[in-house]
Amino acid sequence: MRILKFGGTSVAGPVRLRQVAGIVAAAVRRHEVAVVASAQAGVTDALVAAVDRRERAGLVEHLAARHLRGIEALGGPQAAAAAEAVRDRLTTLEALLGAEPANGEHAAWRDAVLATGERLSVHLVAAALAAVGLRARAVDAAELIVTDSGFGNANAQPAATRERALAWKGAWPDGTVPVITGFVGADPQGRTTTLGRGGSDTSAAVLGAALGARRIEIWTDVEGVLTAPPRIVPNAVPLPTLSFGVAREVALLGGKVLHPRTMEPAEAAGIPIVVRSTFAPQQPGTVVGPADRRTAHARVVTGLDGVALLSVPAHGWWSGGFGTPASRLQEAGITVLGFSRDEPSRVTVAVPQGETERAADLLAPDTDAASRVDRRADCCLVAVVGDGIAAGWRAEASLGDLLDRLHLPVVAVLRRSSPDAVVAVLRGHFLRRAIKALHGAVIAADRLSRLERTTHPSSPRSWGETRLAWQGGRP
Repeated sequence: MRILKFGGTSVAGPVRLRQVAGIVAAAVRRHEVAVVASAQAGVTDALVAAVDRRERAGLVEHLAARHLRGIEALGGPQAAAAAEAVRDRLTTLEALLGAEPANGEHAAWRDAVLATGERLSVHLVAAALAAVGLRARAVDAAELIVTDSGFGNANAQPAATRERALAWKGAWPDGTVPVITGFVGADPQGRTTTLGRGGSDTSAAVLGAALGARRIEIWTDVEGVLTAPPRIVPNAVPLPTLSFGVAREVALLGGKVLHPRTMEPAEAAGIPIVVRSTFAPQQPGTVVGPADRRTAHARVVTGLDGVALLSVPAHGWWSGGFGTPASRLQEAGITVLGFSRDEPSRVTVAVPQGETERAADLLAPDTDAASRVDRRADCCLVAVVGDGIAAGWRAEASLGDLLDRLHLPVVAVLRRSSPDAVVAVLRGHFLRRAIKALHGAVIAADRLSRLERTTHPSSPRSWGETRLAWQGGRP
């Protein structure tokens, strides 16, 4: 079996749905296939606005017009049934929006509302597949994926999910393509949960592991994982292969192609993930799998805005590694972007800016200590990611030296718990400039050096390769 997951831009409108149908039809000729679908682009954002900012005027009517027009344009034998299912789902949404509960049940209610986008989308995808002659049926992942009750960012329960998914598969009619909602699960009490924004990727990986898939394909609007964000570096190129570890670090440090939690279930089950473009299906995309010779030289430059630095007294904290302060924050659900002991007496951590005050409270729980937490907001973080790239003892110093040579003012160079990334924090307005400069120095220089060594084997290595392809690259 292959899992084919299609993102929001891939299913946004009849033209794109026909492209999806063509891709699925080609896959079905060679493999057993299950499809996972996201909400159409922009729908979940509108639902978030309805829940969090009460922007509800005209929402149901807008969603009805958008989805029903799409079904009418697709036509085919399942159009009428899909339209009826969409109307039923929107009736449920209207009832939910009119019955907002008290605080105790608000998180569960919010997830039920946000799941509506995927629960609409699957009917359009199934109709599109039927229109090209395939048998297809929409499936709600709440019937398959068992999660905890962490509403808004629930965790799948692998054993319970596998048991339920295999029982479902045993009863599924041969030759019918299931079109499964991404992003959605249910807790043991049957309440709808969501797996976090972008969680349809995670759904695909969880289902792939549960069903014993041989491959998980993430179909999106780019031709794979690129060497840098293409909106910042237009000459960034897709990488043919990437390790699970590097893909995870890229996703955590600003990459938008894969959700960070996608890699864990796939890696545990030994299933490769392939990132491909719905709009260029002839391109091979990026294969994400175990670290080996093929992934050894892959390098990605990435970054993100909205980062804060917290510096606290080191006394009582330092444990010689990615230590206790980071652990305390991570246990509380705060993403730790980097960590260092920047001087003998202080420890520095980088966190998302929105978590600054909560992180400060955790690092300094008493009032007196809180006064000794230094905060610096409005920063950005840039990262160079590659197999084992941070394993060398001079990794942080090397990145700092490189940024100095590129005339980029560094606030801090930090380590991560992974050996596959080294990160630096700069003032916020330097993000685009830093990514462009690092891509030129690390990626472009390394690629040119490889070409030169192929053409002129005796030529020396470029400065960029000497300084940064340095650490890492597993044999």
